[in-house]
Amino acid sequence: MEPTITCGKQLARNANIRESEFDDVNLEGSTFHNVNLRSTRFEDINLADAVFENINFRNAKLSKANYAGMTIDGILVEDLLAAYHKVKA
Repeated sequence: MEPTITCGKQLARNANIRESEFDDVNLEGSTFHNVNLRSTRFEDINLADAVFENINFRNAKLSKANYAGMTIDGILVEDLLAAYHKVKA
């Protein structure tokens, strides 16, 4: 598949671009609203300082992630994982 967007600010509204592929793409500072990412795979992604609000993470899986400073509802994920592993041990 040949690229159709090479650079510049873009606006996609009421668009169906399912099964698209994004490789070596800079989306820094972008806004996503009312977006369906169901069954989407993310690999080698930088989400530093990203904010997620009103997100459905049901059955989502995170692995090999850097959780430093990441919070869920104000609670550090590192603390949540440490508490989980302490109880599990």
